[in-house]
Amino acid sequence: MATSIPNVSNDFTLLYNPSWGYNRCSTKAYFKSPNPTNFQHGFYGIENSTIRGSFHLYYPVNSPLHTNKIELIFEGKQSISWKENNNIINDEKIIYKQSKIIWKSKNNNYEELSTLDLPFEFHLPDNLPSTITSLNVKSYGEKIAGGVAGDGTEVGHITYGLRAEIFRPINIFKLQLNQKKIVDIWCRIQRWQSLESLNTLDRPFRWVDSNDDIRYDVELEKTMFDYKDTINIPMKFFINDLDKVKIKKICVRIKEYHELKINDKSKKIGGFVVTDTAFGEQAKKLKTNNNDDYYFFKMRLNLTKTNLGRKLNCSVNNEMINIRHKLKIKIYLENSNLPSIDLEKEITILNFATEQDTLEQHRLSNTWFYHNESKTEETLVETNVACHGRTKNRNKYVTSQKKRFTLFGVKFSGRNTRNTD
Repeated sequence: MATSIPNVSNDFTLLYNPSWGYNRCSTKAYFKSPNPTNFQHGFYGIENSTIRGSFHLYYPVNSPLHTNKIELIFEGKQSISWKENNNIINDEKIIYKQSKIIWKSKNNNYEELSTLDLPFEFHLPDNLPSTITSLNVKSYGEKIAGGVAGDGTEVGHITYGLRAEIFRPINIFKLQLNQKKIVDIWCRIQRWQSLESLNTLDRPFRWVDSNDDIRYDVELEKTMFDYKDTINIPMKFFINDLDKVKIKKICVRIKEYHELKINDKSKKIGGFVVTDTAFGEQAKKLKTNNNDDYYFFKMRLNLTKTNLGRKLNCSVNNEMINIRHKLKIKIYLENSNLPSIDLEKEITILNFATEQDTLEQHRLSNTWFYHNESKTEETLVETNVACHGRTKNRNKYVTSQKKRFTLFGVKFSGRNTRNTD
């Protein structure tokens, strides 16, 4: 049976994109998934969830890979550090590790491989925390995105990764001085919440106040938000005399606070993650039912588009990192001796499983990637096997199994890059 060589040009459109997250990459050995930035399958925290994908080999036939084993490791790490009185306080630990051999030769002999897809699946335990990105993350140009939080030394993050270790012979002519070729990629983990908790726990909130010159009414329709929400904040301003006071500018921001904990020590920092600004001339002049004039603004914060370069984390409390969020509003006044109006409210940001999310999971589950593995099946792959100086063909079988579950009535299946070529 001849092995077909697929067209992988599309696979590499994202391979070197930093947002995809390769640490050590190769054009001949790489990970594949229907969603190239996410290997998580299922609504973790609500349903059983797995890390799924395939590890793909694409070596030229005239220059194949020589290997006797390919091992895949899924690992999670938690890292905390900050500077205190010229001392570095830090702690790092592995919070989860699981490995499996996804390919192995017979009798431990080195074999020649060219094109091969190796599907994998890791079942997630119930108690893993979500991925957390540190507030102090260096972006391009080595600058901290969004400005420095704390004194800039504070780092607290939880990361997960997939690492393929390809065992190969040492070859000094190809400068292969290590018996392991490593390809690794970041693997984001998200925990989900059911919408029932949003509907039962949430409450609207309003700021209402006045003085001789201005009266305002600012409204939040809720204080618990989905990670993918847009926060709408309607504002009404009743101004008696524009010669005395005007709205000059309004800034609405979400500030994210991290409390880093190591034993009996802790450090608190905060940084802005989402902002929106409006100017006084953007106000709409409207009338109430009583024919009173007022000035109207509708501020919007799209949580999916953090505009300061930082990654928005969900609100959470865990062993080493607590995360909370505050909505901060600053209203600058013109032609007035009054100070600016400062409003703030603690909000909760979670990752809710909406019907749209369910439909997206269903769509991905029905792509060619999962459709070809919808049942337990054997996929025949021909490889060239080198044994004692002779080469012969040997058939290899790759077996995969797929589970299904239902949600919202829908059934579906359940940094800098280094080239290692």
